Amino acid sequence: MDLILFAISFVLVFLCSLVALQRIDGFSGCARWLVAACVALLSGFGLIAFVGDDPPPIGPDRLGLLLPYAALGGTLIVLLFLMAVVNIHRSFRDAVRRRRRLRDGGWGTPGEGPALNDRPSAGADGHEWRLP
Repeated sequence: MDLILFAISFVLVFLCSLVALQRIDGFSGCARWLVAACVALLSGFGLIAFVGDDPPPIGPDRLGLLLPYAALGGTLIVLLFLMAVVNIHRSFRDAVRRRRRLRDGGWGTPGEGPALNDRPSAGADGHEWRLP
């Protein structure tokens, strides 16, 4: 269980921190990878220390150093889960709308379809613009 938790947190934190470090000026290619790997390792160790089954990999006096990294790893795992739930919800909602639209033979409600304007907007002088 600890190895799966470590692997998931390592991959997520590594990819997210690598993308974040690419947007910051001043980090070369090698430094980016090194900082991302260190943050990912600390995040994995932090999650194992606070959530894992085995005893923590470091002593109790230094356990507080891993707390921010454990929070980072846990947050990214929760965000990945929430993004998956939102994507499933959106795809289900869109499938229901498509099925309803096909069943009804068009757009279900007037506000759901494309905006159609039968009357042109008024001009600057307050009079409506008309075609000749």
